[in-house]
Amino acid sequence: MPLKRSVCSLAAAILVLTAASLALAQTATGTLSGVVRDSSGAGLAGASGVLLAPLVAVYTTMGLDVILSAFAVIIIGGLGSFPGTLLASIIVGMVESVSTIWIPPTSAKTLTFIAMVVILLVRPAGLLGEETR
Repeated sequence: MPLKRSVCSLAAAILVLTAASLALAQTATGTLSGVVRDSSGAGLAGASGVLLAPLVAVYTTMGLDVILSAFAVIIIGGLGSFPGTLLASIIVGMVESVSTIWIPPTSAKTLTFIAMVVILLVRPAGLLGEETR
């Protein structure tokens, strides 16, 4: 049964991300200033909480486990870069999953932040972020 829930959550996440991406790229509202972008980010955060709840135990501080990974994803992908965020989420997910083979899961986030530092040393604006001066 957990595999079925995971597949359903993955399908729903792909649907939400596709809809959000199209809404940001194709509608007049999506192309407005950063305020609109911040509002849709809050909506995506709420949607991710709904998708995550059936897979993990729900408790008052459950967001703290995810927020460090989310921070790393946004920084690695490049601030304001939706495709960069998608790419970074795959990288962070793989780093955290594969690293648990060799180190305890509680220490896996350390490798995520080491990867973030290495990427920022090579590309200060993130993977797909645009450098501004």
